[in-house]
Amino acid sequence: MFRPSFLVALNNLPKGQIIKGVEIGTMEGINAANMLNACDRLTLVCVDIVKQPKAVEALAPHADRVNYIIKPSVETAKDFPDNHFDYVYIDGAHDEKNVYADMVAWFPKLRLGGVFSGHDWWYSGVRAGVRKFFTTEKFQYIYGVQHYSEQAIPAAYAAFMDWWFIKAGHKKEQNEKSREKTFYI
Repeated sequence: MFRPSFLVALNNLPKGQIIKGVEIGTMEGINAANMLNACDRLTLVCVDIVKQPKAVEALAPHADRVNYIIKPSVETAKDFPDNHFDYVYIDGAHDEKNVYADMVAWFPKLRLGGVFSGHDWWYSGVRAGVRKFFTTEKFQYIYGVQHYSEQAIPAAYAAFMDWWFIKAGHKKEQNEKSREKTFYI
């Protein structure tokens, strides 16, 4: 219920197409269940270092669309080919170092036009990791960034703030001169 804005982008894929997603950090399965409820074509790989009983319970109605992998995130990313996922959702550790590492590891696994997203924008470590990713990686185009302003929603909903954008292109080898757009979030 808290992420319909970017899940709309997933539902815009051709009808009948299965949407492949991955959630980094599943915890009790609440976010994963919300995503699966919002998008009935979504199949979700849930990556975490532990499989919690509450997550199993929360995701039981969607068991046919969920695959758990109990392994560290950056290691797990190596198990998937590049351009594999339509949707990547980062919600693991909330410090700058780990957010940045997850973004670097999982971004290549997202296809062009896919949704790259994450949770808990209100954590300073999350914001710092996302900003570091956008300022140190070289992008050809980036667009569609959105997050909830801390002032725009009641404090009780602060924990549900998400960030996301659409992957439009990525070329590490390009030089700074060819960088066409810069933005700050």
